[in-house]
Amino acid sequence: MTPPQRREIDVAARKVHRMAVDTSFAVFRARFEQAVPRFDAPAFTQLTRAEASWEALVRAVTDKAPHGFVTHWSGDISSMVCPEGNCRRCRAYLLDSPPVLFRAPLRAAIHEDAAGQVRFVTDRPSARLASLGDPRIARFGEDLDHKLDALLEFLGVTAPPA
Repeated sequence: MTPPQRREIDVAARKVHRMAVDTSFAVFRARFEQAVPRFDAPAFTQLTRAEASWEALVRAVTDKAPHGFVTHWSGDISSMVCPEGNCRRCRAYLLDSPPVLFRAPLRAAIHEDAAGQVRFVTDRPSARLASLGDPRIARFGEDLDHKLDALLEFLGVTAPPA
């Protein structure tokens, strides 16, 4: 039997932004979840079964995304990330933006540290998509950065530097 060939691993480092929030966990979570509503999977499935165009699918999601994002998934991950008392609560989110549906999900989290400071944590979409090495894809990331910055402004959180 021939041993497997060793392959080089390509590493693309990027920053994660942890921004302070000046309100309680519950209040910020409620505001965030209202601003970034749940993806309506049954309605989307109905449209796909009706063979709606891609443009119609994107428009249907866009109409439900007042700040440019919808939530595909969210969950309480406190027991996974706070087992040693370094934080109190943590809720994770997988977000999407209608123009690039399912192609560039954005990870985000709201957590409360051990001192009670609430934080919003996310990647910069441009950094993640630029790491793919295609300028066309990188431009999508920059557009998503602008949407994310507008969402953060609406939520009263100072956006990270570009």
